[in-house]
Amino acid sequence: LSLEPYTRASSTRAPQIYHEECLRLEKLYFTKWAVHYLSKNGATDITLLQSYENEYEEAKKGDENADPRRDWGGRLRASISKKWKEREILDDVESAYIAEPRTNVNVNKEELKKQLTNTGNNIEAQLNNVKELESKAIQAANKHMNNRDDKSLEEQAYEAYSTLGEELRSLVDLMGEAEFQRILLLTTLPKDEQIKMIIQAMDKDSTNCS
Repeated sequence: LSLEPYTRASSTRAPQIYHEECLRLEKLYFTKWAVHYLSKNGATDITLLQSYENEYEEAKKGDENADPRRDWGGRLRASISKKWKEREILDDVESAYIAEPRTNVNVNKEELKKQLTNTGNNIEAQLNNVKELESKAIQAANKHMNNRDDKSLEEQAYEAYSTLGEELRSLVDLMGEAEFQRILLLTTLPKDEQIKMIIQAMDKDSTNCS
């Protein structure tokens, strides 16, 4: 869940600052993850590894000079750091599954690609839906906080957050579905293509700061 809606009341530039800081921190932790992932998996594309090593060094330099006030008490950094640490855990689970011997594999690669694309589109749509509901929930909560005696505003805030919670759970389900489809597809690919696919997917994920 993003922090952006919480910042709107205090500053008109807050959403822009949030977006910039989110992208900066995502770049830092994504490139750190990419270097670890490529090294651990013995990637044969040395140029790609060196490219991410250079990007990570640049991101670290930028981080040393970053203004901590732009990170809302470190909450954004903590959230993004945790996300990429959990990605490393999932990488190990995926690798173990892919390495399992399979004697009777009945997987349609093209159908899996189609399913994964469709699920990805559904995730994008659901993300937009959640962001809109998140904003509405914050607005409803602010109205209630400004007029605690109005029970109707309290009910509206409760309903808004309940709806947001339901849609968040749907989003998590979609993400789990996409991850499972990706793992199945990975089992049909040679090692280098597996690595390339994961890197591309995580690169795209690291830009989701809108």
